[in-house]
Amino acid sequence: MNFRTKRVPTAGWLTLNRICNLRCEWCYAKDTEYLDSEVMELDAACNTLALMQRIGIQSVSLLGGEPSMYPHLESLIAYAQSLNIETVLITNGVMLSDSRFVDCLFEAGLSHADLSLKGFDRVSFFDVTGYDYYDFVMDAVKNLSSGDHSFNVSFVLSAATIPGLAQGLLDCYQNGARQFSLFFCNDCAGAFGTKVHSTPGEAYELAELFRKEYRHINTATQGEFDLLQTLPLCAWNKEVVQMMRNANQIESVCQLLHESGLVVSTDGSIIPCNSLYNISLGDIASFWDKSRDEFLEYWNSTNVTTTFNRLKALPGTACKGCKDYELCAGGCVIQWFNYSFEDFADGRRFL
Repeated sequence: MNFRTKRVPTAGWLTLNRICNLRCEWCYAKDTEYLDSEVMELDAACNTLALMQRIGIQSVSLLGGEPSMYPHLESLIAYAQSLNIETVLITNGVMLSDSRFVDCLFEAGLSHADLSLKGFDRVSFFDVTGYDYYDFVMDAVKNLSSGDHSFNVSFVLSAATIPGLAQGLLDCYQNGARQFSLFFCNDCAGAFGTKVHSTPGEAYELAELFRKEYRHINTATQGEFDLLQTLPLCAWNKEVVQMMRNANQIESVCQLLHESGLVVSTDGSIIPCNSLYNISLGDIASFWDKSRDEFLEYWNSTNVTTTFNRLKALPGTACKGCKDYELCAGGCVIQWFNYSFEDFADGRRFL
């Protein structure tokens, strides 16, 4: 098989644990119940990193749960560095309020921290997470900045947080953050067969709220933000999309749609997306002693290909031939578990 023209993962994700020190109302993983028993053993994590290195993956994101609570984090980071693999810690930042812990992680070899801010002030942070830790996260931003460490601040956008978002971003900027990533909250209920809370009109509402706040967000970040766009572009005001395009502030089409990521859950299941941890493509342990070509033969097998094709299917006939589809790809696939494209197209009546 000629893998030059086939699917080859270029980035890795390791879900190290499910325990978390916050309880975000929109968390895609809340159905895991944040069990401290759901944790990836260090040997399993190291064997998986070694396989990723053989495949050619050079960057791996470490996530949870809350990965800063993983008991073997420094050892795992050091092992990744020995393999010349860069590590990105995706964290809520609470544990990074300890400057000594921050320094230890980067001394072990951590390449970058992606700090996910959950609210725009103490009140909104508490409303979203159930904890009054906003000031802890601001301390984490200070620690990362003062230590001259590579990091960015990310923020999950919702109807409740977009109106005050600029203030939280400004707080981070004043504490030393200079790179910002923004992305929309997705309701994962439909993918798990539970009650769906989102409506077909929500995408339009979120896009319009963001349009109204764009100028304030742009000012607060000095224009240094990326919107990881997960809504269909037809929900957007075209003018603001073009402004973000011109400023290189908008990205779209995630790793699932690119088929570029190898994502592994705590139990070793290979999954198509962190949010779709209920869809198993196989067991990573069965490939620990296999060669790159043997793994890629599986990765391009009918079973895996069929799953990706099903998840990547056009949301609706209107997407076919759409000039924006290359940038949009219909947005995050999660939303199409919740409602049809036809309902979405008629969604403005739900506003």
